[in-house]
Amino acid sequence: MSNKPTILFLSRMRLDSFYIDIINGLKDFANILVLREECSTEKFYHMDGVVVEDDYSKKELFELVDSLDDSKLSELPEIEKKLGLNSHAVNINYMLYEVFTSRYSSSLSNRHNNANVERLFYIRYKQLDNLIEKYHIDYCFFEVVDLVSCFIIEAMTRKGLVKQFFVQALASAGAELRARLTSGLNARSPWLEHVYREQDISLQSYDWAQSKIAEATMRDMASSYDKVLRSNCHIIPRYNIKQLCSKFESFFDPAAIRSALIKIKNRYLSTKYFSDEIGDKKNISVFLQVVPEAGLMSELPEYAHQEILIEQMAIYAKYGYNILVKEHPVGFGNNPASMYKELSLHPNVTILPPTYPTREILLQSKAVVVATGTTVGLEALMLGVPLVTVGKPYFDICKNVFNIERPKDIWDIIDDIEFDKEDQLRFFAALYEATYAYPQYVSDRHFEEGKDAAPVISEALRKEISLYESGVLPCPANI
Repeated sequence: MSNKPTILFLSRMRLDSFYIDIINGLKDFANILVLREECSTEKFYHMDGVVVEDDYSKKELFELVDSLDDSKLSELPEIEKKLGLNSHAVNINYMLYEVFTSRYSSSLSNRHNNANVERLFYIRYKQLDNLIEKYHIDYCFFEVVDLVSCFIIEAMTRKGLVKQFFVQALASAGAELRARLTSGLNARSPWLEHVYREQDISLQSYDWAQSKIAEATMRDMASSYDKVLRSNCHIIPRYNIKQLCSKFESFFDPAAIRSALIKIKNRYLSTKYFSDEIGDKKNISVFLQVVPEAGLMSELPEYAHQEILIEQMAIYAKYGYNILVKEHPVGFGNNPASMYKELSLHPNVTILPPTYPTREILLQSKAVVVATGTTVGLEALMLGVPLVTVGKPYFDICKNVFNIERPKDIWDIIDDIEFDKEDQLRFFAALYEATYAYPQYVSDRHFEEGKDAAPVISEALRKEISLYESGVLPCPANI
């Protein structure tokens, strides 16, 4: 390979066309290596200047796990020390995924890997270590930190074995979608942090922020992505013809039918615990995130069971406060009715239906509690509502975001929280400056194909890799 930086792409079948278009926009800028998963397209083999390594097939991986000599596992303590990563921590996402899906599904698709995580950790570490040494990999790009390999690469980045890895994320702000490149378990944006800290912000970005903040006070600023999510709130899901066709095969799958019926049952039984009455107390709002979903489970697994966070807030609460809880439209039906029943036992908790307008909740909230970098967190900041976070989401650089160690700590700070309008403007101007205009969100499938979005991500990778290469942004191992 040439002296250009080398980027490793971890392929995923549903994102193949998106990744191919991204790679085509980068071939003159970087050396490209694709670790091709078993079901991915063979088109990667025919891309000029692209090197392809086949990942293990499912069968091969099972055989490797089952045949691995136990003596090899004696190396794990040293590998854990080298990476600063414990064996079972590489599988946080899929272990919790199995826990949550067991509530409505009998699928055992992750059982073998979950039961053999130490062996899987060893195998994946050796595989990636060999690839990095063979191809001198500088950067990595993949969908999200969810797979064992992704957790290992994250650790390798912290230890300087790889310069940086990137994940694409979307920020919904001011009725627009903005793409940002993230890194680290908390999906932070180093370029955004640099722009905000150095105040390297153009007048155009300040004008955008000022106009969007003013507009948000006048009307609902939902983006196309938000509107797609809001369509999922019915007890019985409603699909258009195209969606029905895409789900046709599942109509004949007993396991899929069972799962769908359990979710409908959960939705129906949950409604008895919902209330439209907010009341006249001071409100702290909590918007539930989707589970199972890699964002929350990978970033803040200790609160993947979000009812724990709410319960701890409720039992330590101050006089005169009420906790408003709203279910996520996509997550509606994933949680059993018993969860809402138990939360409803707290006299200071009100569970709002997923159809309740988010904007109305925010406008009646003294603060919003979040765990990760959610869309509703940005919406709250846009409306002038402070955030309290138990995690380390990317927008905590803003002075209107207040970090706490434990849920009950909110009551130590809530009466002293004030909103800084000047920093609100600075943060959103920096967000605009350090992110990239993204096409309108039509559907999950359209998003995965990424036909319109690939040039945006290619250009973003070019820009931000150049910032690391020039030293403007420090690699994680050098911080």
